[in-house]
Amino acid sequence: MGWFRLGPWWSWKCIVVRLRGSRNCSSQSKSLLLDSIPWASSSRVPMSHISGLLDNARRHEQNLHKPLDLGVRRRLAIVTCMDSRVLPDQIFGLQLGDAEYIRNAGGRVTDDVIRSLIVSQELLHTRDIILLHHTDCGGQAVVRHAGAVMKNLTRTVASNAAYLVTHPVQLVCRLVRGIFGFLKNPGLQTHKMEVLPIRDLDESVREDVRKLRLSLRMPRDVNIYGFVYVTHEGRVREVVRDAPRVDYTDKEE
Repeated sequence: MGWFRLGPWWSWKCIVVRLRGSRNCSSQSKSLLLDSIPWASSSRVPMSHISGLLDNARRHEQNLHKPLDLGVRRRLAIVTCMDSRVLPDQIFGLQLGDAEYIRNAGGRVTDDVIRSLIVSQELLHTRDIILLHHTDCGGQAVVRHAGAVMKNLTRTVASNAAYLVTHPVQLVCRLVRGIFGFLKNPGLQTHKMEVLPIRDLDESVREDVRKLRLSLRMPRDVNIYGFVYVTHEGRVREVVRDAPRVDYTDKEE
């Protein structure tokens, strides 16, 4: 019995999980966050929906007459939110193959976003970056429902930890995978998960532009543009336009 500490997984606080009785968490509490958001639902997607999606995929395969080669015509990469209402191709009038799209919760710049940008720049030669945040974002909802988010995360960790304790084979397998993963990529492992909530949209755009510009992995000649998409109006508002970084040591005297 006793206490098992998992941390520091979150920047807000460490999670301390009591293994005893953690398997008996109420299933109703897991839907606490979803119930507080009007359009969310905790129900699973029926298999009939998946079958319909696969049917659509087969029709897409039959209608694909001109597959595109690897590349980006406009040398443009767009970092934006995973929200289904934000469609950068429709917003900016882009065609298939015009740009690269990198999406996550909130459209925030993370190490993985920078990794994706490096790939797009080195292999696909993109040179313009658009950061597109939007109003009515889930990243803002995280701030309003922070307590519910942390409560659900705590219960999920408790349930998974209890499962591993009662299934030693699974526990050993995870430990072995973790050890081999660390040995294969030392220094790349992390136990911290940053939620990156959005309190001020304009400031979050400026913060992410600064993060890209200050990254030593970003080429000096890239253009970085920061916008906010007003979701319910369909309007794009420019926040910042960052010119390429200048290295004065390269100039001739």
